[in-house]
Amino acid sequence: IATPASPVASTPAKPAAAPPAPTDSAAAPKPWTVELKKLVLEQYAIKILDYVPADPVTLTVAPIGLTVGNFSTAKNNKAAVTLKLGLNKTGTIAANGTFSLDPLSATVKLDAQGLDLVPLQPYVAEKVNLVVTSGAASAQGTVSLSTPKPNEPVLGYTGDIALAKFAVIDKTNSEDLIRFSHFAVNGIRLATSPFALDIKAVTLADLAAHLTMNADKTLNVGRLMVTPPPG
Repeated sequence: IATPASPVASTPAKPAAAPPAPTDSAAAPKPWTVELKKLVLEQYAIKILDYVPADPVTLTVAPIGLTVGNFSTAKNNKAAVTLKLGLNKTGTIAANGTFSLDPLSATVKLDAQGLDLVPLQPYVAEKVNLVVTSGAASAQGTVSLSTPKPNEPVLGYTGDIALAKFAVIDKTNSEDLIRFSHFAVNGIRLATSPFALDIKAVTLADLAAHLTMNADKTLNVGRLMVTPPPG
């Protein structure tokens, strides 16, 4: 006589074990860091040609000397920089200080001398009826950059600026309009955000201005701005 088989009891499967909690060793990898102990560039030259103005502008930057030390993309790293260059054979710019990429910041001492303004005339020729015939700019001070808030850089400048042997002529009448031997702004304290400007002293020496009455009884200074063509 056949006897039915006894039912076999089944054991429910155990649930899969939860994955182990991530440890510090399994955290996201640190970003790459680029480091440079020292970079030196000497006797380099750059020639800049700008064809945007109607009369192209040519600037020659030479010689260029640049030294960068202790550079790194690591957070809070400060690199040292020294820059010396000549501009159009008459001007010189020297700068030295420190800068950081993360956060973006810099403190640089600046000494600029004999920067000729005449080669920059084409940038204003289409807007004013003036021709700069001479003038040299200079500046001595400290330039600062900080980012107290992300994407909100703050620029600052403390120091002096000056303009020497400056002269312009009235393009319409081809006559002298204004000239002076020296103009200086000293004790400047400038910040961009919030905007603040403090000036200790302003000096102007040997000023000469030439006013002319035109045939239509208007003064020459009333026609300094170029009137754009209709359209």
